[in-house]
Amino acid sequence: MQLLENVFLTAKAGDRVWSTLRGWGKVIDNKNGMDVPHPILVEFDYNEPGFNGIYAYNYAGMCLQNTLYPELFWKKQKPGCITARPQPDIDWKCVPVDTPVLVSNAESNEGCEAIDLSDYEAMRFVTYMPVIEKFVCFSNEEDSETAQSMSYFTHCIIHPNVTIPPAWVIIQF
Repeated sequence: MQLLENVFLTAKAGDRVWSTLRGWGKVIDNKNGMDVPHPILVEFDYNEPGFNGIYAYNYAGMCLQNTLYPELFWKKQKPGCITARPQPDIDWKCVPVDTPVLVSNAESNEGCEAIDLSDYEAMRFVTYMPVIEKFVCFSNEEDSETAQSMSYFTHCIIHPNVTIPPAWVIIQF
């Protein structure tokens, strides 16, 4: 598993997180900017008898008591997922044609909180077809004016270099 050093750099109080050892919890503090080795404080839903359920983590998701492997993730994980903050739910009807995206048909992305980017390739977005649950895209070297063919994919995310405007985000209530 590839370790990402600053996965929780942007964590804020109230964010829900998952620990492989302790289950669901909530970030209660991020001492960002302070010189502390484990600045993320998480309170877990289940508290062991006689313990307050608060643990300290570094930005890679490693607990103060375990500095070998990350145990904190943004969502419940299946083994082998690379953890990164998930993208917001995208309203694909609002995404313009030619938007840079990353696409994949890899089954390894099913059930992952985040994506193993090694399974993805850069493409240009065309549309989402909800009836067949596929994203239609063309190669990154082409655009809507020069594309010779299109391909279908089961997984699609907005390219990390693209700023996602609020108009593309499905508002959660």
